[in-house]
Amino acid sequence: MARGARGNGRIYPRGEVLWVAYHLRGKKIRDSTGASVGDEKAAEKFLRNRLKEVHADELGARTFTTPKARRLTVHDLLEASKRIYSFAGSSVRRLLRT
Repeated sequence: MARGARGNGRIYPRGEVLWVAYHLRGKKIRDSTGASVGDEKAAEKFLRNRLKEVHADELGARTFTTPKARRLTVHDLLEASKRIYSFAGSSVRRLLRT
Protein backbone atom coordinates (compact mmCIF):
# COMPACT_ATOMS: atom_id res chain seq x y z
CA MET A 1 0.00 0.00 0.00
CA ALA A 2 1.45 3.37 -1.01
CA ARG A 3 1.68 6.06 1.62
CA GLY A 4 -0.31 9.23 0.99
CA ALA A 5 0.92 12.76 1.46
CA ARG A 6 1.45 13.87 5.02
CA GLY A 7 -1.57 15.61 6.51
CA ASN A 8 -4.14 13.83 4.39
CA GLY A 9 -5.35 11.44 7.08
CA ARG A 10 -5.70 7.73 6.59
CA ILE A 11 -8.36 5.06 6.21
CA TYR A 12 -8.03 1.74 8.00
CA PRO A 13 -10.26 -1.27 8.73
CA ARG A 14 -11.43 -2.03 12.23
CA GLY A 15 -13.46 -5.19 12.19
CA GLU A 16 -15.97 -4.94 9.35
CA VAL A 17 -16.07 -1.12 9.36
CA LEU A 18 -13.65 1.41 7.88
CA TRP A 19 -12.32 4.11 10.19
CA VAL A 20 -10.40 7.32 9.50
CA ALA A 21 -7.61 8.98 11.44
CA TYR A 22 -6.49 12.59 11.11
CA HIS A 23 -4.87 15.29 13.22
CA LEU A 24 -6.32 18.50 14.62
CA ARG A 25 -4.19 20.90 16.67
CA GLY A 26 -1.63 18.18 17.36
CA LYS A 27 -4.14 15.57 18.54
CA LYS A 28 -4.97 12.41 16.63
CA ILE A 29 -8.69 11.96 16.03
CA ARG A 30 -10.18 8.64 15.00
CA ASP A 31 -13.69 8.39 13.67
CA SER A 32 -15.86 5.61 12.25
CA THR A 33 -17.01 6.14 8.69
CA GLY A 34 -19.90 3.73 9.06
CA ALA A 35 -18.89 2.21 5.72
CA SER A 36 -18.20 -1.48 5.38
CA VAL A 37 -14.75 -2.74 4.42
CA GLY A 38 -15.70 -3.14 0.75
CA ASP A 39 -16.92 0.47 0.38
CA GLU A 40 -13.68 2.45 0.19
CA LYS A 41 -15.23 5.21 -1.97
CA ALA A 42 -17.65 6.16 0.82
CA ALA A 43 -14.80 6.15 3.35
CA GLU A 44 -12.68 8.38 1.10
CA LYS A 45 -15.57 10.83 0.73
CA PHE A 46 -16.07 10.82 4.50
CA LEU A 47 -12.37 11.53 5.08
CA ARG A 48 -12.34 14.33 2.48
CA ASN A 49 -15.30 16.01 4.22
CA ARG A 50 -13.67 15.69 7.65
CA LEU A 51 -10.42 17.18 6.34
CA LYS A 52 -12.37 20.11 4.86
CA GLU A 53 -13.87 20.74 8.30
CA VAL A 54 -10.42 20.52 9.91
CA HIS A 55 -8.92 22.96 7.41
CA ALA A 56 -11.84 25.38 7.92
CA ASP A 57 -11.10 25.25 11.65
CA GLU A 58 -7.41 25.93 11.06
CA LEU A 59 -8.30 28.98 8.95
CA GLY A 60 -10.71 30.19 11.62
CA ALA A 61 -13.74 29.98 9.34
CA ARG A 62 -15.65 27.45 11.44
CA THR A 63 -15.01 25.60 14.70
CA PHE A 64 -14.48 21.86 14.27
CA THR A 65 -16.64 19.64 16.46
CA THR A 66 -14.88 16.43 17.43
CA PRO A 67 -16.74 13.10 17.29
CA LYS A 68 -16.71 12.93 21.10
CA ALA A 69 -18.31 16.36 21.36
CA ARG A 70 -21.01 15.35 18.87
CA ARG A 71 -22.20 12.56 21.12
CA LEU A 72 -24.70 13.86 23.65
CA THR A 73 -25.43 11.47 26.49
CA VAL A 74 -28.26 11.30 29.00
CA HIS A 75 -25.70 12.03 31.71
CA ASP A 76 -24.76 15.28 29.95
CA LEU A 77 -28.43 16.28 29.73
CA LEU A 78 -29.02 15.51 33.41
CA GLU A 79 -25.96 17.49 34.48
CA ALA A 80 -27.06 20.47 32.38
CA SER A 81 -30.56 20.35 33.85
CA LYS A 82 -29.11 20.17 37.39
CA ARG A 83 -27.03 23.29 36.71
CA ILE A 84 -30.03 25.15 35.33
CA TYR A 85 -32.20 24.02 38.24
CA SER A 86 -29.66 25.07 40.88
CA PHE A 87 -29.09 28.42 39.12
CA ALA A 88 -32.80 29.27 38.77
CA GLY A 89 -33.63 28.11 42.29
CA SER A 90 -37.10 28.66 43.69
CA SER A 91 -38.64 30.09 40.51
CA VAL A 92 -38.20 26.72 38.78
CA ARG A 93 -39.59 24.85 41.79
CA ARG A 94 -42.73 26.96 41.65
CA LEU A 95 -43.15 26.21 37.96
CA LEU A 96 -42.67 22.49 38.51
CA ARG A 97 -45.35 22.33 41.24
CA THR A 98 -48.08 23.58 38.93
